[in-house]
Amino acid sequence: MSELNRLGCNIDDYVIFEISPRLKQIQQQFVAKQSPEVSTKVHWSDFPTDKGMQGVVIANEVIDAMPVELIRFVEGRVHQGYVTELGDSFQLEFRTILKEEFEQTCSQIIWPKFEGIYTSEIHCRAEAWLEKVGENFEVGSMLISDYGFPQHEYYHPDRNQGTLMCHRRHHSLHNPLEYIGCQDITAHVNFSSLARVAESVGLEVNGFTTLAGFIVDTGLESLDLTSLQVSEQMSVTQQLNTLTSPSEMGELFKVMELSKNIEPDRLGFETFNHMHRL
Repeated sequence: MSELNRLGCNIDDYVIFEISPRLKQIQQQFVAKQSPEVSTKVHWSDFPTDKGMQGVVIANEVIDAMPVELIRFVEGRVHQGYVTELGDSFQLEFRTILKEEFEQTCSQIIWPKFEGIYTSEIHCRAEAWLEKVGENFEVGSMLISDYGFPQHEYYHPDRNQGTLMCHRRHHSLHNPLEYIGCQDITAHVNFSSLARVAESVGLEVNGFTTLAGFIVDTGLESLDLTSLQVSEQMSVTQQLNTLTSPSEMGELFKVMELSKNIEPDRLGFETFNHMHRL
């Protein structure tokens, strides 16, 4: 917001959607230290439920943190993952008893041909979230950026263990039922399913690209670092390499733009728009 003010692009209101009381407190402490031009315009909400929303929604690494449903195919039969008690601990148990929302989402997916056991995830919670946001959205645009794939790449035959990952103290783990409450659990995003849900509630899909493509199209080549110290130039260059390199975030991280009742300028998607992959 300080940068927007510097550029002469003042905004009326900035709402942070945050469900964690601890993170909300940290954010509030940080915002309170900012200038009144910033701090007086920031508000918090648990969920974007207001009808007639107008503005810009930014969801950066939001959806990959939402809970997912685990799915497993065994000899062609669909099994849903359930958490059950095992003494003093928990375990995953896959059953052929499916929840209604689980079946509905499964029916929208073209599953790959494979042999043996195939495990993956479906994103009922993310779809419900986007549906609610889209229904309440009146005018504006939405930018979603996250790790993920279009559907045919997400459910590739070779990706037979899914994308669910756990992280704790800079280490990657694979059991979501260990260190409960003390590790981050993420799953990649199915951007095709988000596009389908978006269109069902009147949102227009304007662009889909890689993070590298988005950064290049928004003016990377015109970035001037000459005013910075050499050490600062090296730091910025290293950060840009992380964001654009195919072996880092450049290809795996995707960006999607949605809008409603507004003419998009397609900035970030003109040169490398991959909507055909959805």
